[in-house]
Amino acid sequence: MEFKHSISILFSHPQYIIKIFLYLLLCVAIVAGITAAIVVPVYKHAMTYADMAEIIDPIFNKIHDYLRGDIGLRGVMGQIIDSGEMYVKAVVDHPVGILASLLIPIGIYFLYSFLSGLCLYPLGYIINNLMSSNMKMPFASSFIINLKKSAEYSASKMMILFPIDLAFAVIIIALGWGLRQVIGIFVMPIILLFALIVLSFRQLLTAGWMPRMLYHPEEKPLVAFKKSMPYLKMESRGMMQGFIFTFVITYGLNTALALPTYGIIFIIAPSLYYIVFRSIELVGYYKVKGLKFYTDASTVIDTTEYGYRKETQEQVEEIPQETAEETVEEKNEQE
Repeated sequence: MEFKHSISILFSHPQYIIKIFLYLLLCVAIVAGITAAIVVPVYKHAMTYADMAEIIDPIFNKIHDYLRGDIGLRGVMGQIIDSGEMYVKAVVDHPVGILASLLIPIGIYFLYSFLSGLCLYPLGYIINNLMSSNMKMPFASSFIINLKKSAEYSASKMMILFPIDLAFAVIIIALGWGLRQVIGIFVMPIILLFALIVLSFRQLLTAGWMPRMLYHPEEKPLVAFKKSMPYLKMESRGMMQGFIFTFVITYGLNTALALPTYGIIFIIAPSLYYIVFRSIELVGYYKVKGLKFYTDASTVIDTTEYGYRKETQEQVEEIPQETAEETVEEKNEQE
């Protein structure tokens, strides 16, 4: 249900795709500008002892070959792993290089995560209005009126997800390096499967957070995150399936369209799944609350048809997190 109706919402309001695309492009430009002006000179000063061209140039050469259709994505990933091994050997005996190699990517991560995250709350606000009343709202207006709330949400989400993303990056690097020594190029399917599972669970962790903030704006972001857990637990299966489908389709689109679009699809794809993810979160919330919603101007979905009733939600606020799901299930069985 979540994925199907989220796709309907996406294609019923395609004008928001280009707006999110332009915003994310602006974020990339800002981060690239700061990186070129500040980060690159500092990094070059810290890495004067290493010839970075020998490490980085082969990656760009492989990407160029990939875009021409001479090699597959597996060849690019293999070169990235090879260059990573060369990089580690170059910096392992130099504390300054190690420090720069750790702090600079983390700094770029925080900067881009915060900037790109600023559009999430305004986007959720827009989609909620579309679903609840079919009311369209300009992205710029939503961004401005929700700027304070979106900044709090983006900063809080970034801090919660950073440990997960850091552990994910370390494990991916370890898998790529360790398993490649044993099974060679066959490591790629394992890494992709692992990434699919982790990224879907990562998305699921915060899936109830934004809907809670939208309907309880008086709550602080971390309080809303904690109180979103009962709703998340009750609809985790449907949302998890939606996230998995979205990641699989996104990967398929990136792989199939990378050559025809000369890599532009890698920039367009986030603007698509940003909208789909927010829609999945809100569809799940509406389903748990037993609310009706629009998928387009002429289609209204009654979520009570999917097993949830409004009367089962009246006491959700008072239900402890560990018993919320069991209580709703018992009431449904009695009906």
